[in-house]
Amino acid sequence: MSAIEQFQEYFKLKGVGVKFYPGEIDTGKMQFLKEVKFCQAVKLARDQQVFLDKDSIICKGARYALGYNKGTKEEIVNAIKFKRGVSKEIAEQLVDNIPTIKDPGFDYIGLNVDDPDIYIFYMTPKRFMEFLKVYQRTGNNLEVKLSSITAMCGDVAAQTLTTKKICLSFGCDDSREYGEVADEELIVGIPKETIEQLADKIR
Repeated sequence: MSAIEQFQEYFKLKGVGVKFYPGEIDTGKMQFLKEVKFCQAVKLARDQQVFLDKDSIICKGARYALGYNKGTKEEIVNAIKFKRGVSKEIAEQLVDNIPTIKDPGFDYIGLNVDDPDIYIFYMTPKRFMEFLKVYQRTGNNLEVKLSSITAMCGDVAAQTLTTKKICLSFGCDDSREYGEVADEELIVGIPKETIEQLADKIR
């Protein structure tokens, strides 16, 4: 049994493995998604293998977090200012704090694929606490950075990939709507290496 199979069986979870491909990929049975939000793609990938390219993602926040389009910063600032009713200064602070992939270096993103870079899970707080207790058996503790925007794409996907650390989010409006994150769930990103390290702790 692989580390991820062992992990998912132990915690009674099913995650979505996300891989960032620097070049051409063998699409195999993967379905190509067009005009989706990243969180929407994660939801769809829970039941099938899918892949995206840089033109697939229509959400400006996700494109910004994933490093595909830094030129949208001002548009995102203005959208937050209008939607949240906050000052431009506060909106700029929120955008400046979005975890981002500085130099993407990848052409495709595969979801629910073998040998991923990171895993994304939906967890209840109770399940996350069970996971945290196991994680702390490794001698590590958990520090988190939270935001109310770009939950799935920034706080979880981009941040987990770039820091190689466990990251979580309470979910932004879009991830709850398009990613179908339930009110009682958190979004958790875990590097593949961490899953493999934990395998010894749950045997």
